[in-house]
Amino acid sequence: MRLTAKWRSVIVWTPLGGQWETDMKRKGDTFPQWMSSLALNMPRIWGVGLLSMLVGASPAGLAAQPYFSQDIPDITPGLLLIARPELRDPHFAKTVVLICRHDERGSIGLILNRPTTMPLSKALPRLKGLKGNRHYIYEGGPVQPRGIIMLFYTETQPAKTTQVLEHLYVGGDQESLEELLANPNETSQFRVYAGHASWFPGQLETEITRGVWWTVMGDPNTVFDPHPATLWDQLYLRLTAPRRMISFSSQ
Repeated sequence: MRLTAKWRSVIVWTPLGGQWETDMKRKGDTFPQWMSSLALNMPRIWGVGLLSMLVGASPAGLAAQPYFSQDIPDITPGLLLIARPELRDPHFAKTVVLICRHDERGSIGLILNRPTTMPLSKALPRLKGLKGNRHYIYEGGPVQPRGIIMLFYTETQPAKTTQVLEHLYVGGDQESLEELLANPNETSQFRVYAGHASWFPGQLETEITRGVWWTVMGDPNTVFDPHPATLWDQLYLRLTAPRRMISFSSQ
């Protein structure tokens, strides 16, 4: 995904973070294609779900493929959703989503495997310590695409964050990121996401039951995989290896 244009500062709020002053708003009337297509995705955001985006996604059709269906897991922060190959919604096709919050209000997650070409120093030019760093904005999901959410991997919990996994935190504010940039070390990492994914109460459970997603528990190494653009392919091969071996041996 390319983000090219002139930007002007706008203050945004995210459900997992604080107030951010960013340059993620474009001047003029047009937005990047992935932002403008948000309007086309409104039924998904308002809870219709992804089931209709599956090829032949009737309940009977999915039930005929027991290998891909699964029981509802314990949905907790840190769970990874891996999109099935049949999922055609362009916002979620071949995505890996980290669940960051799950409660009576619904679920919120971040797409992990869609880095953009927008340097973080360009999106957040007022942030101290970014000059010369090779960090890029990630597309976190179609909801609030101008909202900034951060993931931190660090031994000490940054201020205004919520723990997702051991040493993995979501949220934070400008000061949290500036502190990490000012005191870098080999074990601390961070990524910044524009937008997020969300589900109404019960919606994610339905999608998992119907086979829209595979689920595995995440870990920091997977979340901060050095090759995020190929993360879905890596996990797909890992998840389908037993089935492919069975098919090969039966020939």
